[in-house]
Amino acid sequence: MIMANILLINPKDDEVKNVSDPLIDLRHTEKQLEEEMFNEQMEKYFQERSIETHFRDYPYISNLGLLSIAAYCRENGHNVKYVQDGTVDRKTLESLINNADIIGISVKTVNRNRSELLAEFSKYTNPNAMLLAGGPEVTLCGMNGPFDVFIKGAGEKVISDIATYGKEILPQCKGIK
Repeated sequence: MIMANILLINPKDDEVKNVSDPLIDLRHTEKQLEEEMFNEQMEKYFQERSIETHFRDYPYISNLGLLSIAAYCRENGHNVKYVQDGTVDRKTLESLINNADIIGISVKTVNRNRSELLAEFSKYTNPNAMLLAGGPEVTLCGMNGPFDVFIKGAGEKVISDIATYGKEILPQCKGIK
């Protein structure tokens, strides 16, 4: 059984320079409408599950999917770091990337460009790390970049299995490309 160092990165949203992209505009509008309910529910969710996070400091950018993956992988004995893009300096991010065996980057329509930039930086900084892309819109975004694996759907078990058994488990994993 392999125990891995896992780094999960939640990219900040792309800067909207051209509102003519209806998919980005729709997602930004949806995020504004959900924000009130999201903020109310998140604190309760984390308390009930004893998940430690800096959600209170950055409530508008925490990623429930990545936090769930982090909790699941920690329960299976892996060392997990969770980073909000833009909240750590470049040197710290570089250090975290260099110490990771697996790097998971969340992909949404509103951050697809930033996700690709972080993927390229991660692969350049640590070419030996397995680079994973996942999220609710990973297949809708027309993702490019140096990702090794794309995960569609829940990533908790897939990432934990890869961390535990190595890349040899990939053919048995469902929902990956």
